[in-house]
Formats: sequence, structure tokens, C-alpha cells
Amino acid sequence: MNYSIKELSNISGINKITLRSWEDRYGFLVAKRTATNIRKYSTEQLLCSINTSALISSGFKISLIAKKTPDEISSLVDSKFHGKDINTSIYISRILTSAVLNNRDIFDATIYKGFVELGLIDFYGEIMYVALKKIGL
Repeated sequence: MNYSIKELSNISGINKITLRSWEDRYGFLVAKRTATNIRKYSTEQLLCSINTSALISSGFKISLIAKKTPDEISSLVDSKFHGKDINTSIYISRILTSAVLNNRDIFDATIYKGFVELGLIDFYGEIMYVALKKIGL
């Protein structure tokens, strides 16, 4: 599936101007272009942008993230998820990833840990509501 820059921005929470800047400055998240020069992003790039957004909110710098592969970026998010600190952006990233990939294992693990760490009401209010809003529900 292909995503426009608007869709990528809405789902990942990264401003469109920032995405264009990263493409120019770091060669990061470089979109394919249509015949009319419209940016189109792949599912892998969508996931990478979701994870990048979560890492930036965790204190990582884009200059370091941009040097990593999508798998390395995903691994960093997983390591932050399994750490002691509770970061809502990491939880949201995993919920969005599970939705995009239709991966029940990621979803179930995130829900379970979220309920334990945050409680049912806070998890739904701070994580699920935000994630569902990002995907347009």
C-alpha cells in the first residue's frame, strides 16, 4: 500500500515540512514520486516514521536515527518498550504498528503490559484513544 505525505504525517504525527526536511538533509524517508511528482510512501516507511516519532519523543536525535535501518529503528522501539520507563509514545507506536501489520502478537503484548503498567482507564485514554485517532477512527 502507498501513503501520501498527508497520511504519513497524520498517522506518525510528524509534520509534513519536517518529513521533507529529513528527506533533503539526511536522505531519510525518501519517498517514491509519481509522474506528477507526488510523494508516495511504502508501508515500511510508514512504520519507520511511526517508530521514529516515538524515538524522538523518547529523547533520540534524528541525526542518529536517520543513520539506522528500519529494522534497527524497530529494535530500538522494542527495547524501549521492554525497559522500565513508561513512554506513551512507544505504546502508541506499537499499537499503530500492530494495526498496520495486522499483528495480533504485538497488539496483545502491548495491551497486556499497558494494562499492568497504566491500568485499564489510563491505557485506553492515553494510548488507545490517541492511536485510534491517528488512524482516523
